[in-house]
Amino acid sequence: MKDSGRDFLEEVMIDRIDQILRKDRKDTDDFYEEQEKILNTLEAETRVKLEEFACNILLMHAQELQAVYKEAFFDGLRLGHKVF
Repeated sequence: MKDSGRDFLEEVMIDRIDQILRKDRKDTDDFYEEQEKILNTLEAETRVKLEEFACNILLMHAQELQAVYKEAFFDGLRLGHKVF
C-alpha cells in the first residue's frame, strides 16, 4: 500500500476509534475534569513527570489499538472477499 493510502487508512482508524471510545461524551468529560482536579493538587515538578508518564502510556495504548483495528479491518476485507 502506498504511503498516502496508509496515511488515509490511519486517519480513518484514528477517527473511528475516537468515535467508539467517546460515544458518551458526558462521562468522558466528567472523567477528565476529575483527573484535572487531581493533577492540580500536585507540585509542578511531580505533575510534569506524571503527565509525561501518562502521555507515554496513552501513546503506547493508542498504537496497540490502531494495530488491532487495522488487523480487524483487513480480516473483515478478507472475509468479505470470501463471502462475495
